[in-house]
Amino acid sequence: MTGWRRFAREDLGPALAPWIVSRAVVLVALAIARDLGEQLRTGLRPIPLRQGLFAWDAAFYRDIAQGGYDAVADAGLRFFPGLPLLARTLAWPLGGRVGPVIIVVVNLAALVYAGALHRLVVVETEDRELARRTIWLALLAPSALCLVLGYAEAVFALLAVLVFMAARARRWWWAAAAAFGAALTRPTGVLLAVPIAIEALAAWRATPSEDRRLGGVAAPVVAVLAPVAGIGSFLWWSAASGRGFLTPLQIQSSSRLRGGFVAPWTALRMAASNLASGDRLGSGLHLVWAVVVIACVVAAARRVPVSYWVWAALSVAVALSAPNLDSFERYAVATFPVIIGAGVLTARPRDLYPAVLAVSGAGLMGATYLALQGRLVP
Repeated sequence: MTGWRRFAREDLGPALAPWIVSRAVVLVALAIARDLGEQLRTGLRPIPLRQGLFAWDAAFYRDIAQGGYDAVADAGLRFFPGLPLLARTLAWPLGGRVGPVIIVVVNLAALVYAGALHRLVVVETEDRELARRTIWLALLAPSALCLVLGYAEAVFALLAVLVFMAARARRWWWAAAAAFGAALTRPTGVLLAVPIAIEALAAWRATPSEDRRLGGVAAPVVAVLAPVAGIGSFLWWSAASGRGFLTPLQIQSSSRLRGGFVAPWTALRMAASNLASGDRLGSGLHLVWAVVVIACVVAAARRVPVSYWVWAALSVAVALSAPNLDSFERYAVATFPVIIGAGVLTARPRDLYPAVLAVSGAGLMGATYLALQGRLVP
């Protein structure tokens, strides 16, 4: 009980202000978008604006939670079942009202994620100012809109933080449980097997040879395999239901979605071409964000152990390996070492962090408005 009270006081307490501010920003942007829509009355309101907090992918998660994968189009199979399963389970005593439950789950997960991230940064760096900057930047990043809407990123980010906290503490069964849940929530959760393996190898090397026992290997091995089991369980279900084993992953290869795989430098070159030509300026701006995110990963490597930045680098490389970089920023904000790196980069000069935070908050409002107008894919 003492540990939970300490967490609430020292970590959730500092997270509460940015959590409230970020939600206020999104709700104000939603109100502005709806008010302007009523005043202009140029025709039907954009679908995302009508959907509100269930705009874009959030509507898929809600419908899957309500009626399963038969309730959505075939393309909906690309959304992993972690969040819908959690929402359906929690909504059962409430008569199956999954919509409100998803919003509550996502936003509470975002709060606990910020608190856990604060604790992790303090433990790893002993720098409370860095921890404070990190959680403010995590919740007010323009792409942090996904931590307010009914998306799966808040749950995934929380589970990813728990994986690292457990693995670093050598609590392998807890790491396995969190990693399994992360891979069941987002397909990139399978990449968590790499940092767990790095930590397991470090623990093995640190153990004197005379104390090494075969039985002591079981828990770390299970933790390493847990993300593979998480994604594999959904793929197995997909095959057993007649949809195909790899279909949830292959759907992303559609040109309307991710668009298959290319080398990251090829995707960046395409983004640079779009930015230079001005024909697809929005797509070209992904190049700017990619440069920022890569700089954040490099900065994080200066302050956190190797397992953190290796996972971040792998996650960013996978996100950049698509011809279509829409939602790249969302994937980056859910990769928490990137945000730690942002906190490192904004430490000096003294005026940089407040300026970045102000611009970031304005960006969150702008991104929310554009997403609700159907002009930005969150």
